[in-house]
Amino acid sequence: SSLIACRIFKGLGEMKTENCILIKNGLMRVKGDVLSKMKFNSDELMELSIDGKGCYWVAKNGAMKRTQCYDNGSDYYSEGYTRYLDDRGKVGFMDKKLKVRISPSFDFSFPFKNGFAVACNDCFSQKTSMKSEHTEMYGGKWFVINKKGKVVKNCPKAQKVQECSAPRTSD
Repeated sequence: SSLIACRIFKGLGEMKTENCILIKNGLMRVKGDVLSKMKFNSDELMELSIDGKGCYWVAKNGAMKRTQCYDNGSDYYSEGYTRYLDDRGKVGFMDKKLKVRISPSFDFSFPFKNGFAVACNDCFSQKTSMKSEHTEMYGGKWFVINKKGKVVKNCPKAQKVQECSAPRTSD
């Protein structure tokens, strides 16, 4: 087993903590002494990041799952789901119990809105300008999924998200 540092976002005020993650048999967990100091949100979750590994949501029991980094923190929850990243960097979705609800099979996806998410495969990120830290996704195959992960619309001519619109409601 080994220990690595992490950065805790809320409650402790973006504090870098040495030796806060225990890696044993390939699984990462927050160490108990660090876990007991964390201030969890109303969903009993806490954000943290690991340099070089990404952003995570952590449950009160120390279990953790990797998510998309968004605005210097863990991805936000939208309609009960947040993006989940597997070891290959593929995107799926998990709920607030950190249970994977849509298997990671997309190269990128936007969060859910009105019951749908726009996603792509074989797409790539590109800076929006030379001076910007923000990127946009381009190219590849774009499509819309529902909350079961089923493709409900293909956008064969789309080269970016603005060219692939989701239905207004899932009803």
